[in-house]
Amino acid sequence: MKIEIWADYSCPFCYIGKKTLDDAIQKAGLKDVEIEFKTFLLDPNAPQTTDQNTLQHLSHKYGVSLTHAREMTDNVTQMAKRVGLTLDFDRVLPTRTQDAHRVAKLALETTKDRSIVDRLYRAYFAEGKNLADPNELIQIAKQSGLDESRVSQLLSSDEKNADIKKDIREARELGITGVPFFRINNTKILKGAQPLEVFLKALQP
Repeated sequence: MKIEIWADYSCPFCYIGKKTLDDAIQKAGLKDVEIEFKTFLLDPNAPQTTDQNTLQHLSHKYGVSLTHAREMTDNVTQMAKRVGLTLDFDRVLPTRTQDAHRVAKLALETTKDRSIVDRLYRAYFAEGKNLADPNELIQIAKQSGLDESRVSQLLSSDEKNADIKKDIREARELGITGVPFFRINNTKILKGAQPLEVFLKALQP
C-alpha cells in the first residue's frame, strides 16, 4: 500500500491527520505501507523570523483580544488532545516552513527515518521552535540521525527546492486547495483530519 500525504508543518490539522492515520495503520495491523510526504505551503510569504506567537498574530490580524484569539484556537487544541497531541499556541511562531520541508526530504531520503516528520510538527506546535531558523533545523535533523554539516550544506543552497516545486505543481494539478490531503494507492482520496473510523475504512482493500 502506498499513501501520499500533502501537508504543511504549520498546519495543525495536518499534524492531527497524520497522527490519526498512524493510529489507523497500527490498529489495522498493516505492515507493508509506503508513505510519501509531499510539500504544501499554506503561507509561502510567512516571515523568516517573528516576535509574535500565533495568538498575538491572530489578535493583530483580526483586531480581537488575546482571549478571543485563544477561543479561536480552542477547538483545534481540543481536537489534537483527543488524539494525544499537544498544541501550544502561546509558543507557536508562525514562520516559513519551506526549509523544514527541505530538511525532511533530505532525512527521508538518506536516513529513511520517518520520525523527522513528527519531530518537526512537535517542534513547531509544542516547543515553539522557529522552523525557518537554520540552527533550529540543524538540531532537529541531528536528532533524526542527519549529519550537521550535510544539513548546513543543504540550507545554504537551493537543494530540494525543485522537489518542493514539483509537489506543489502536482497539488495544483490535482486541485488541492487545502491540507491535509491523502491519496491511497493512487485511487482513494481523503481530505482533512478525518476520524479514525474513516481512515480505517479507507485502508481496507
